[in-house]
Amino acid sequence: MRKKKIINTLLVCAFVLAVGFVYMKNKDPKDEPVSNVVYDQPSGSYKEVVYQDNSGLLIPVNIELTESGQLEKDVMDILYKMKESPSSLPNLSPVLSSDLQVNSTSLNDKLLTIDFNSALLNLSKEESLKFIEALTWTLCDYNGIEKLHFTSDGNEITNLPDSYISLSANYGHNLGLNNFETVNAYLHKTSALVVYGNKQIDGQDFYVPVTKRIDTSDLSVQDKVSILLSQNSISSLISENKAFENLKVLDGTRIEDGRLIVNLSDGALLDEMSLNPQVTDMLLLSLRQIDGVETISFEVNGEAIGKDEIVSKNVVYNVVKM
Repeated sequence: MRKKKIINTLLVCAFVLAVGFVYMKNKDPKDEPVSNVVYDQPSGSYKEVVYQDNSGLLIPVNIELTESGQLEKDVMDILYKMKESPSSLPNLSPVLSSDLQVNSTSLNDKLLTIDFNSALLNLSKEESLKFIEALTWTLCDYNGIEKLHFTSDGNEITNLPDSYISLSANYGHNLGLNNFETVNAYLHKTSALVVYGNKQIDGQDFYVPVTKRIDTSDLSVQDKVSILLSQNSISSLISENKAFENLKVLDGTRIEDGRLIVNLSDGALLDEMSLNPQVTDMLLLSLRQIDGVETISFEVNGEAIGKDEIVSKNVVYNVVKM
């Protein structure tokens, strides 16, 4: 009787193992979240530039670009690349028109002035905001550049003929990307809180930032992270951020000497020991925009998990080939 019981137990175990094997074999690998961020700089030199998709959404991508060490030439090369379409992605197109030419660039006290030809004056209302966003996102925080100023054939430009956007202002990286604003003053009276979502373009998954403009002066870091998590459907143009569903930021989220500690609920976990990479990726991409943040640590219910990530404005993600 005891022998029969042991045999039955072994048969049950064998059946369970067989079912588990078949399940794992047939499991769609797309069910497993995959990181789209390279935290350690890969081989080669990458530069983040901006294109647009068929819906007009601005898409930041990283391309291989060799730097010469001469700022004016490097800026010219970057802008030239932004006038080309990536050959591997037919549904991405340039933000900069082919007739827009750079006359000169000059850097003075971290302010880069770019002088364009008269084609700058032909930008429409919609094109002008995309133009400024794409250039500030790409060039600010690059080799000592903090802000951009635009002129045309050596002349100061206030407002473009068909636009509410002022070109006489100096714009920085904190403008954000994919602002959906219709009032120019609102761009300057609010702060950018950048929220990332997912979009598939030509079979490749991209992390896409959308800017939510709010007054952040009285918000704690915990408040900011909570707002980010609440934006799991930030635009009809990109997929809902499923990774943030049922995820909460908990007390204990704080900044200490440049180290941002983000305490999350257990919805951030894939299993007992590992964080969902899409949660950490999108939070890191967003929270690196906060001034003074040098490293980011993640906790779950107050327990540290994973390693500290060094924050860099040059995190490599959305890699494409030209």
